Amino acid sequence: MKLRNVSHDIQRELKNPEFARIYNEELIRLELAHRLAKTREKAHLSQTIVAKRMGVSPQLVSRIEAGNLNLTIGTIFRYAKSVGSELSFSLKPVKAH
Repeated sequence: MKLRNVSHDIQRELKNPEFARIYNEELIRLELAHRLAKTREKAHLSQTIVAKRMGVSPQLVSRIEAGNLNLTIGTIFRYAKSVGSELSFSLKPVKAH
């Protein structure tokens, strides 16, 4: 299956509100995981070092960075602190359809 066909299928499925909600939540989870991993890499830290600082296993840090977990604010805060970063949030209005 070509990527263009998959993209078209996803666009069609996004018209379903339940699919759109789940899809968007997953995108946010993956974006967060990507940002966490990039922040660690920019700090020149290994997953093992971050795990020691957080008091968790390196496998858990790997799962966090893969986006395989529903993270708590506390876990995200501890991760940020362990890589020498501050945690900040922003909210933006939902676009009207």
